[in-house]
Amino acid sequence: MLAKSSNQSKIAPQFGSRDKTFTVLDGMGLEITTKEHGVLFDAVAGYWYNILGMRNPELVKVKQELSGVTTHLYEEYTNPYAEELAATMCKRTSMDQLLFSATGSMANENARKEAVKYHLSQGNKEEDLVFAAINGSYHGSVGEMLKWIDPEKNEFIIDAPIYEKKYHSKEIIDTFKEKIEIAEKNDKTIAGF
Repeated sequence: MLAKSSNQSKIAPQFGSRDKTFTVLDGMGLEITTKEHGVLFDAVAGYWYNILGMRNPELVKVKQELSGVTTHLYEEYTNPYAEELAATMCKRTSMDQLLFSATGSMANENARKEAVKYHLSQGNKEEDLVFAAINGSYHGSVGEMLKWIDPEKNEFIIDAPIYEKKYHSKEIIDTFKEKIEIAEKNDKTIAGF
């Protein structure tokens, strides 16, 4: 369990209340070093950190080269690195174009929308679709994702945050199975995790 923070944080919580905090001192790869708990696996890192790790040398170099030159990728903006990546990905797949999301929140919301579209195409009704999530994990702060990450609004939340159960993957998987069974008993379909 995370220790109670001795100082009141001046950073407002995005969701719920923040009575327990920890201070990140460093990060490398997929681990963070905290003042209160030492080294932890960062289970709630952003998408790119999970794939490439924190302080990835190639990413640091690109960020330095683009510093002050570009901004987030939106439809109106592009940069040589994004164009090169898009061309490479399209060449390796059957896609003619692809979409970059400006934030992890937008990426999760886009994934949620695609999951809903898929299940609707399979004959499911939108009101019968639910999403399972791990309490304390970050799934986005836009659109419908706000509803699905709130334990008070979503009965398909796994109660224990994953960072507190680092070596309990079987328990987490079993809890997901239980949530799937609950959904099926209530004629619901878990559209995504």
